[in-house]
Amino acid sequence: MLRYLGISAMAVLLAFSGSMATAQVRVDPAARALIEAYVAAWDRADSKAMAATFAPDGDFVTPDGLHAVGRRAIASFYRSAFERGYRGRKGGFELAAAREVARGVLILDGTWSIAGERPGQSSGRPESGLATAVLIRTGTEWQISALREQSSATALRAFPAGKR
Repeated sequence: MLRYLGISAMAVLLAFSGSMATAQVRVDPAARALIEAYVAAWDRADSKAMAATFAPDGDFVTPDGLHAVGRRAIASFYRSAFERGYRGRKGGFELAAAREVARGVLILDGTWSIAGERPGQSSGRPESGLATAVLIRTGTEWQISALREQSSATALRAFPAGKR
């Protein structure tokens, strides 16, 4: 959800754009609101608010393999990313698929993006990749239990039916 600290994560749950393009994917409105809150916190460079969208023991893996576990580590990671030039860059997330794998457990797949110039970067080239998030329901609210981002692919492609 960037090459982090090098850097590339959306990360954001997710890089996300302030509005999620999810017209074709049905998602619980409260889960959608969680992702929108995560993206909005990215756009404000609010690392504490980003971490608050995660479960207390939630974790996240950046495209280059950095693994942060727990809200404190996640907030620290994002604070560092913003200090290293991601503050002011626009995040985006487009939801491609959602599946409830158990009662109160959602898997979301989509694409993340980060746009805007970073200090010392001449092109302002956008960053993007795929993200998978596992959301868990705690009472009436959703939290991110796990977030995985990668940048080797930038779109989900369906495997052709009937092929082996």
